[in-house]
Amino acid sequence: MLKSIKSKLLTIIVCILVILPVTLLQGCTREITVPVELSGFSLVNVWKLMEKAIGDQPGNEQLLSLTIFAGADGKISAMDYWFYGLDSKGTPKIYTVNMNSRGQLSWYANVNKEALFRTPPLPVFTEIDKIGFSSIPLGTDGMEIDIKFQSGNATYADPKLYELKDGALRPLKQVVFRTDNSWGTIIVDSKFKNKNDSGPTTSSGSYGSNVYQSWFLSADLAKAENVEYLQ
Repeated sequence: MLKSIKSKLLTIIVCILVILPVTLLQGCTREITVPVELSGFSLVNVWKLMEKAIGDQPGNEQLLSLTIFAGADGKISAMDYWFYGLDSKGTPKIYTVNMNSRGQLSWYANVNKEALFRTPPLPVFTEIDKIGFSSIPLGTDGMEIDIKFQSGNATYADPKLYELKDGALRPLKQVVFRTDNSWGTIIVDSKFKNKNDSGPTTSSGSYGSNVYQSWFLSADLAKAENVEYLQ
């Protein structure tokens, strides 16, 4: 009798140990999958899917950073982005969204008492979608895209600066910031395995042979003290 009771208890414990982690995992990650091919990838689409899944209060989100890695095969291998927002109860949180090489999205959130102000994600994602990921040149080792924010004093002066507006890049000569307001920089890095590899080129020559580029949205350039265009 005692042996039978112990056997039943052991079975119940095993079931709990097996089922509970699976239940928790499904509740945290859910199963949302998006295309990983650069030609069909849309940050706006990802944002709308995640906004619906997370259930935060729309209109309060602030993008904090974003990183995308893509291979030379034209497929995204990883993506991470962070944003500040309010959950359905109005609690301020920092959300982290991850995507793996299979296009599976997962996320988690941490309570953050301090309000953070950068820039709303949707305008940034819309501009990047307009130019299109497939139009960004890949190096022999793929590429990396980063969106970073900073404030204070900074001067950008090199031939790899561009204003991104309506899906087109306009070359900049110099940008000078002296402000307490944060601005964003979209950094595009076409990666090459060998130092002797030639830089990326396109049929239009829009990117020239530059490997590392910095893009600014018009809204961020409006915060600059001085903006000089090459053309």
